Amino acid sequence: MLKLFLLRHGKAQNPIQGQDDYDRPLNKKGVVQINQIGAYFNTTDFNVEQIISSKAKRTFETAEIMNHYLKVQDIEYSKELYLANEHEILEHIKTHGKAKELLYVGHNFGISNIASLFTGSSLSLTTGMLVEFQFDVKDWNSIDFGKGTSGLIKAPNIYLP
Repeated sequence: MLKLFLLRHGKAQNPIQGQDDYDRPLNKKGVVQINQIGAYFNTTDFNVEQIISSKAKRTFETAEIMNHYLKVQDIEYSKELYLANEHEILEHIKTHGKAKELLYVGHNFGISNIASLFTGSSLSLTTGMLVEFQFDVKDWNSIDFGKGTSGLIKAPNIYLP
């Protein structure tokens, strides 16, 4: 049994003129969102042992905050996962997944699309939203669309005036 957690990055700062989208960091709300999800993980029996993340600034920061709570040794950042579509994400997980429980940190629309294809129904991940999938297979190369069972769906609940 393999578990995949999909996490959309936290809320990012608005673009600054001349700034590349790839370089946008989390804003204050985004930092709080991901800390809330990370703290939630500490109350569960989940045992994430690998993180795969886009290398964009906001996903990098999201993965680093999550790792504060998870204490994972195996973290991979990939520039190719920046704005990756669902097929690219699936292929990357199939070829790079090693641990029984894996956290993938990514961007919309690819992350919502892959979640929808795993569940067979439309699912739109908001910033900081976490979705769990279980696959009754022994290796990541065997996962595919429509083969996962959805579990936990957790969205941060943050109010900042």
